[in-house]
Amino acid sequence: MKERYIEFAKHYKLLPIFMYPWWLDAVCGKGNWDVILIEKGDNIQAVWPFFKSKTKRLRILKNPKLTPHLGPTLIYPDGMKYESKLSFEKKVLVKLIELLPDYDYLKIGLDYKVENWLPFYWKQFSQNTNYSYLIKDTSNLDTIKKGLQDNTRRRINKPKMELILKTTDNIDLLYSLVEKTYIRQNKSTPYSLEFIQNLYFVTQSNNQCEIIFAQDLENNIHAAALFVWDYESVYYLISGSDPELRNSGALSLVLWEGIKLASEKGLQFDFEGSMIEPIEIFFRSFGATQVPYSIISKYGNRKTEIIFQLRTLLTGKSL
Repeated sequence: MKERYIEFAKHYKLLPIFMYPWWLDAVCGKGNWDVILIEKGDNIQAVWPFFKSKTKRLRILKNPKLTPHLGPTLIYPDGMKYESKLSFEKKVLVKLIELLPDYDYLKIGLDYKVENWLPFYWKQFSQNTNYSYLIKDTSNLDTIKKGLQDNTRRRINKPKMELILKTTDNIDLLYSLVEKTYIRQNKSTPYSLEFIQNLYFVTQSNNQCEIIFAQDLENNIHAAALFVWDYESVYYLISGSDPELRNSGALSLVLWEGIKLASEKGLQFDFEGSMIEPIEIFFRSFGATQVPYSIISKYGNRKTEIIFQLRTLLTGKSL
């Protein structure tokens, strides 16, 4: 199935970037992801790539790092009526669920387009709703600017003599700022420099990413962000800021440059929203539209459910 999917992905242009085989190779490792698919004749009706997380004893299916959306993609026949569309979704999603490999725990953030999670409910999955923020129409930057919160508008209107925006392929520069951001929050960085390098270089080789940073006239780097894109969206993937220079508003300026990049490409801009309140407030200040997506989860059996619940109680961390 994997070879069939890799060939399919070469020609099907409507896959989110997070489901590209080369992306999955980078974030999972080539041997750590697989895919199931539904075919009818020579046509593929649905695909579901998934990450097989490595643990000592437990088989876990989840989103890999820096991959907010995974799960099923459905290829609808042309000209479907609404009722037929729902019937098609039920049929192929149930088939996909039945084809999943055995697992002890599954927790996956779905793509926005998977709005119908009833087939998962009928198969005893649980569901939570997360939110992102999108600027769906980036064609008119003046209109977008009018929708900005006043403080955000002031930041991006900062005189160019104060901060200069540049692009770079210097991963070390970006990663050092990411590390500083996590250190400021008393947290460890959740991914290594090697991981980011690998992901960046494979995405760059496909011409689907850009690092933008802001520096002042004394060459101090204030903030940087990595943007990636596919056929539909430019995604704000990761960023970092110098804690000592946070008051410059440089990250707002870098994000505005990302929005301009989306506008130039005729794509929407996806903030890849956070459920953390201060981050949500920051994203909302750009006048973006709130968009829900589903997180589905299920235990493989009652025994593993008890194990995970005990682990959460003892460590305070959930998978």
